[in-house]
Amino acid sequence: MAIIHKKDLKILQALDQNPRMSYTQISKYAKLSKETVQYRYNRLLSEDILKGFWMVPKINSGIQAYKVLLKSKGVSTESFEKIKKFLFSSEVVSWMAICNGYWNIHLTLFSSNDSEISGLLKKLFTTFSSFFVDIQFHKSLAIHSFHEKYLYDKAVSECYRGSFLDPANSIDEVDKKILNLISLNARASFTEIGRELDLTPEAILMRFKKVKNYIGMLKPRINHAKIGMGYYHLWIKLSDGNILSQIISYCASDKHSVFVMEHVGKYHLHIEVVCEEVFIDTYLSKLMNKFEGAISEYDLCKIVAELKIRVNQ
Repeated sequence: MAIIHKKDLKILQALDQNPRMSYTQISKYAKLSKETVQYRYNRLLSEDILKGFWMVPKINSGIQAYKVLLKSKGVSTESFEKIKKFLFSSEVVSWMAICNGYWNIHLTLFSSNDSEISGLLKKLFTTFSSFFVDIQFHKSLAIHSFHEKYLYDKAVSECYRGSFLDPANSIDEVDKKILNLISLNARASFTEIGRELDLTPEAILMRFKKVKNYIGMLKPRINHAKIGMGYYHLWIKLSDGNILSQIISYCASDKHSVFVMEHVGKYHLHIEVVCEEVFIDTYLSKLMNKFEGAISEYDLCKIVAELKIRVNQ
């Protein structure tokens, strides 16, 4: 990891443990004064090291997820901007990133209504099909979300696991709006949320006791490049599906694997990896040696820019 002051590292660790920690709680965790925490926290934001906070929703809330991989032709900047504008404007597109690798656009689609997904894909393929040379579509089955383990000397074991095959729980419209605001900023105070919904902070607090049951994990969004790290998505096709659970267990104990999703499609899963660029070959080598014969194909993409993240409908 690039040089980052140990005081800043402790603050990032505290926020990784719980993004909703107060300055007082962070100061106790980091063993710093509250004033120091406030100053350094604001500087992490102003220097774009800390880009915000997001939510991994519990996926029994009725949301379905799909991953789309796109390889574009050598299109003009103007044409590429049209594609990005179309995708960015869609409420179905939860996450969009530009990548280096075989696939140069990654999408996550979230919706509780499959017809919304179908409508977006039909419009994408009919309007912009001439811009792409390859497209892969995946139905997501499960997620495994870990802490930002690369921030620690020893990997943190806590994680959230959820299956999109679980039956959905019902949730009322106000609670949906609260979840949506938390998904945009996991540190939003009850006062800020109440102001948006014209409710008192006390009313939001009461609702939050129920709403938190729909939250799988809250996470900081860190600008990895600012701390000398690369952010990669490793897409894996298995020749032996029985090995999938072993790969996920391996990722749970590995400090550079921060997220795993299982899929139906060309690839059976993808692993999100954060490590120094010089280490990525070592990471791949260890993984391939560990599961030699079980992985028939893989594609590694480095995330260059995240253009959109909105993880709740």
